[in-house]
Parts: sequence; structure tokens; C-alpha cells
Amino acid sequence: MFIIKRYEELDSIRGLASLTVVICHIISVSSAYGLVVFLSTTPFLHLFFASHEAVIMFFVLSGFVLSLPALSGKKQTYSEFIIRRIARIYIPYVITILTAVLLKEKFSNGGIDGLTEWFNRLWVDPFNWELFFEHLFLIGGFNTDAYNPVIWTLSHEMRISIIFPLILIFIVKFNWKYSLGLGLVFSCFGSLLHLKFGLNKVDFTYFLSIHYVFMFIIGAVLAKHKDFLINNFRNIPKAIRIVFLISGLLLYTYSSWFFPNIEILHNRTLEEWATSLGCAILIIVALGSNLISSMLKAKFFRFLGKISYSLYLIHFMVLFTLINVFYDKTPMWSLWFLTVIISITLATASYYFIEIPSVNLGKRLTFKTIGRNKKAA
Repeated sequence: MFIIKRYEELDSIRGLASLTVVICHIISVSSAYGLVVFLSTTPFLHLFFASHEAVIMFFVLSGFVLSLPALSGKKQTYSEFIIRRIARIYIPYVITILTAVLLKEKFSNGGIDGLTEWFNRLWVDPFNWELFFEHLFLIGGFNTDAYNPVIWTLSHEMRISIIFPLILIFIVKFNWKYSLGLGLVFSCFGSLLHLKFGLNKVDFTYFLSIHYVFMFIIGAVLAKHKDFLINNFRNIPKAIRIVFLISGLLLYTYSSWFFPNIEILHNRTLEEWATSLGCAILIIVALGSNLISSMLKAKFFRFLGKISYSLYLIHFMVLFTLINVFYDKTPMWSLWFLTVIISITLATASYYFIEIPSVNLGKRLTFKTIGRNKKAA
């Protein structure tokens, strides 16, 4: 049986990234948000609220993990890859969207005075069948603010997954310079199309998907050269390793501190390039540092990594349901606390009763397909 090594450190990083998204959204609903914005201009404080950076980390990690079978020599058909990917991502996503629609229609107050603009632009639009089907099938430039804003990343994950095996053929065959060059072409092309058509809302999320291919490629190139990079990291002096870590953190939080008032340095594409490089450095440190590796393998962090996908999908619905039902009836801090506890509890249940069965379904479907192909041969 072909076994692909699982890097538990990367699961933990994904879990911690999901937790930062949760914290950011919890803070973003109240007047405390202004204080958070001020504090987050300090790079290391920004780490606790770096929700967009967390999404870039998800993309880089996806590229890393999805490339491991091919880079390890495991043969996998395109249909096998797609079926498993759809089962893994899409089934939990659909259940989440259906749940979000029901909760929004049942509990939304259409906005609450005294809360932030971010809160009051979400869960306020009337139900729309066209928008619902766009969400259901991840098509068009749909308004993700309507039901569960975090799902904007899933549209990119699914679209890029469709073409990723083809890109991976190029990455396996050619050296890292050509691969990263290809990624830059995707990123620049997608960003330019987004810049040209995005203001007119012409399905511009498709153009961003083209741009985000670069982050998947960075992850795949990192996976291809992981042994070389990790060994070299371990062999450099401790002081330089610390500088390397700090550099990764600074690049990861680039948007918050690097001359924030100079607009040309903070267009979306440039910020995400810097964050992606930071992600790559942090992944190397996580796998190459014995201390950080052992910390990330702690039981709680590994547990957080397991439920990270469900936690990411579920927390927003929990937060907005609690606020719409209990605002002015209980202190806001208690709603924050309940959001974390309930989200983790539901995410755990979702992991065991939705995610694992979805993954197993994908395996069963591909085993049947492989079996039929062998009989045909």
C-alpha cells in the first residue's frame, strides 16, 4: 500500500490559521474593531487577526499537500483526484450553505444599530434564488456576503483544483524557476483582468482564481524541494534561523506594517505575493525547527488542525446567529466566548460526521472507478 507522509505540523498551521479567522470575525462585529485595527499595525499583534493572510496560507498549504502524491511517485488518475477533491471540499460546503441560508432567513434582524459596518452589510439582503444557486454550484461572481462570507475561498479552491493536476505535470517536469515563472504569469494575468473588469463585476472572481493559482504553485514547488530546503535550514547557525523566522513573520504580515500609507506598495497582488513568501518561509521553519515542530505537534494544535475546515465554515454562522438572537440580552464578551466554544464543538461534530464520511465516500467512489478500469483493461 502506497503511504504518503503526513506532516502534522502543516495540519496545526492550518488550524491556527483558521483560529485567526475566527478571532478576526469575532472582533470585527463590535466597536472594539477600531482598537484592533490600531493594534494590528504591529506585525506580531496582527498575527492574531490576520484573516486574509490565513486564506493565503490555506492556498499555499493546499498546493503543498495536493502535490505530495505525484511528487512521491504515486500514480493517480485525473478522475480519481477530482472525485476525491469534490467529496472532500464540496459536500461539507453544500451542507454549510444550506444551513447558513436557513439560519439567516430565521434569525437575521436586517442589521443592528451600534455594531460595525461590516456586521450590518451581512445577512441583510432578501433571499434570491439566482444567488442561492450561484452559491450552491460556485458559479459566477456571486455575493458571498449574503450567507457565509468565508466561502469565497472555496470557489477558488474548487476551480484551481480542476486544473491543478495539469499544472502539477509542469511542476514535476521543470525546475523551480520555470514553475514559479509560470505562477507569476498566472498571477499577473489574473490580476490585470481583475483590475480591468472587477469594477464592473463581470464574474471577476474567476480572474482572482487565475491569480491564486500562483499560491498553489508556490506550495507545490515548496513540496518538491522540501528536503533540500529543510536540510539547509537545519544546517545554518541558530541566529540566522531566528532571523529567517522573523523575516517570515514580517512578510506574512506585510500588509499591516510596511509603509501602510504608500498606496503603490499595498495593491492586493503585491501584498499577497509578500504574504505567500512569508507562508513559504514559515512552512520551512515549521518542518525544519525541532522546537517549533514539537510545539506544533502538541495535541491541541493537532486537534485544531483536524477540525480546521469545519471550524472555518461554521464559525460565522454561529457568531451571527448568537448576535442576532442575544444582542442586548447578554454582554458581547459572553457572545464571543460562546461563539468559540460552540464553533469548536460543532466543528468537531462536523469533522466526524460530515468530513470523514465525505472523504470515505470519495475513496469508495474512486476504488470503484479504478476497479472498473482494471477490468476493462
